[in-house]
Amino acid sequence: MTTYHKYSEMSGGKIDGSIGTIFRLNFLWNKVDAPAAEGDFDKWDFWLDRIFCNLCFKEPFEITEDDNTGKIVKVEFNEKDKRLIQHLNFRVKHARNNLTLAKRNKNFSGVHKANKELYDALMLKDIGLRKYEHQVLKLYMKETDSNPARAMWGG
Repeated sequence: MTTYHKYSEMSGGKIDGSIGTIFRLNFLWNKVDAPAAEGDFDKWDFWLDRIFCNLCFKEPFEITEDDNTGKIVKVEFNEKDKRLIQHLNFRVKHARNNLTLAKRNKNFSGVHKANKELYDALMLKDIGLRKYEHQVLKLYMKETDSNPARAMWGG
């Protein structure tokens, strides 16, 4: 028997794909902090988009087919995923536009303000995806009141 098969038996014959998703997401979240800390907004945004791609696995696409041929005409995110990413990306796009405009006009105080606006928008996107992962999809770790330091005394 392979390890994969043994795991399948241990889980009641069902393979739980969420474990693989959690490992992928953990890898991707590890990629987020360095560019955020370094102020590399493009990389930060890129890794957040990769995380979103891994979070929107649960809900099906909205698929439109041609009534006559049965061929697929359009494939879109479902409404909930679409609203989430559009909302999170709206402020990022707006801040990027403000930054470009301030740089073009050589408005140094405007560049500083737009950089802060872009940072805040990316932070909202970062936190929004984390909340979506934990609170909506119920992925990752459970919060607990136990304290490992008290384990010695049965706490």
